Amino acid sequence: MSEVALQVAVPASTLRSWDQRHDVGPTFRTPGNHRRYSENDVHRVLLMAQLTGQGLPASAAAEVLHGMTDAAVRARAERAGVARSDLHLVPDSSRAPAEAIIAAASAVDPVLMTRVIRGVLRGQPLDQSWTEVFVPALHEIGDLWSRGELGIESEHLVSEVLGAELRQVSRGEAMRQTGSPVILTSADRDYHHLPLLVLEAVLSQHGVRTTMLGPSMPYASMAAAVERTMAREVFLWASLPRPRSDDLRPLATPGRPPMTVVVGGPGWPAEPALPPSTAVVVKYAADLQSAVSLLLEARERD
Repeated sequence: MSEVALQVAVPASTLRSWDQRHDVGPTFRTPGNHRRYSENDVHRVLLMAQLTGQGLPASAAAEVLHGMTDAAVRARAERAGVARSDLHLVPDSSRAPAEAIIAAASAVDPVLMTRVIRGVLRGQPLDQSWTEVFVPALHEIGDLWSRGELGIESEHLVSEVLGAELRQVSRGEAMRQTGSPVILTSADRDYHHLPLLVLEAVLSQHGVRTTMLGPSMPYASMAAAVERTMAREVFLWASLPRPRSDDLRPLATPGRPPMTVVVGGPGWPAEPALPPSTAVVVKYAADLQSAVSLLLEARERD
């Protein structure tokens, strides 16, 4: 046990506790009835260390591990940078939060998923959490689904729980929000909405009111919402490819000052080829931080 403790950087007393209380420990027995860690056992201990290091209770972390096959544990460990040879395992602390989210998704455990996501949101700024933790975790879960290693239920779970937690952040800042709203929506026939929810939450922390229209919004409906809310800024997300000929000028209401439309997402070309217009100013946001900056700058000019 002392050798494994050194390899995974966990005290032997902690390993003993995990084994006795949570059944996360050695499974192989020698002829003399001594227990020995197999390679799979060490992988499980490593992931246990990652999950508890992120702030999960040991019982919850063990529950995740017990719901995973040896192959899934090995895959998680290898993706975390575990060396295969000689079992010299070094946890990658920078990946621990994303790995915890992936583990909770694999176990299809909404309670554990909520604990992990709330822990991340409490531990660092929201924009940093999105860029460094949530986006990598979502990409990895999507890759696992495409390879058949996770079901669509895991992908939907993380989207639902993360979306609910982001909405909680926005609601908690509602009393500080002022001014005309920023309209947040996705392009017509584009059903992705998590980027809208995180942008809504970050803007709410800046005291900015928003009107969330959600996914797949026709331009005519956007224009109606702009007119009714007197909005001067719109954020338009596109995950799916958009034609370079998309014309956003109908969003402008005659007789009103120019509007700023910030477009973001991989579906947009970096430089949308839109007809010149004095009624609509279109800007491209490469990431969350630039979207926030562009929208705040537009409001300062209003």
